[in-house]
Amino acid sequence: TDYNPSAERFLAENVQLNSGREIPFVRAGWAEETPGLGEFDLIIGSDVLYERGLVADLAGFLDRHGKAACTVVIVDPGRGNSGPFNRHMAEHGFQATTFDPPRVELPDADWGGRCVEYHR
Repeated sequence: TDYNPSAERFLAENVQLNSGREIPFVRAGWAEETPGLGEFDLIIGSDVLYERGLVADLAGFLDRHGKAACTVVIVDPGRGNSGPFNRHMAEHGFQATTFDPPRVELPDADWGGRCVEYHR
């Protein structure tokens, strides 16, 4: 899912460039009700903690679309919004475990983020 109107086009182009299979896509805002999206036992989000004012909406979205027993993995680049997000996730019954992702040596790779795995 993504809210950006261009995201579906970018996704399709990436799939084509990488000779992949079509990836299902739903345009959705975190504050919107999206009952057709369903519930999942695993949700992965990358670089989604970019605006402090949206962390409550994101936590609510994950609560609505995560099954009663589910795992949510968030890749956080460290923009300072993880504390408030963790509190909102705890209100929805999620417990957090933070871990460092495996480091990969790439040219110009200077990423200091973390991964957080939430379970309920």
